Amino acid sequence: MEHSPLHDIDPAAATAPQARRRPSRLPFLRFITYGHSASSGFDGNGHKSHAAAINVSEGGLCLLVHGPLQETDIIRVDLPLADVSTTSATLAEVKWLKPVPWSDPNEPQYFVGVQFLL
Repeated sequence: MEHSPLHDIDPAAATAPQARRRPSRLPFLRFITYGHSASSGFDGNGHKSHAAAINVSEGGLCLLVHGPLQETDIIRVDLPLADVSTTSATLAEVKWLKPVPWSDPNEPQYFVGVQFLL
């Protein structure tokens, strides 16, 4: 019987979907600004909110925000660049929200996961 390279393939590895692999998350404790893409328009004149970035991966950010965001919202995120006093803007889609259990009910806070679009 002739050896086939197909016998060497691990069936579990061959069938595991690549989409399940999550990029590594790294701490990224920075204050950022963000705004809804329709209102912030890239000209800098739209209303911007402030958030704390908790961690970052190649695919997105986890933010701590005050105020309303919805899943599927597209936001413009202004990220601070290291060792430079400027920011880099990118678009991101809100993928999930979780209420912060210890936040004041009158001023709710949320952990928000966003995925980079650009």
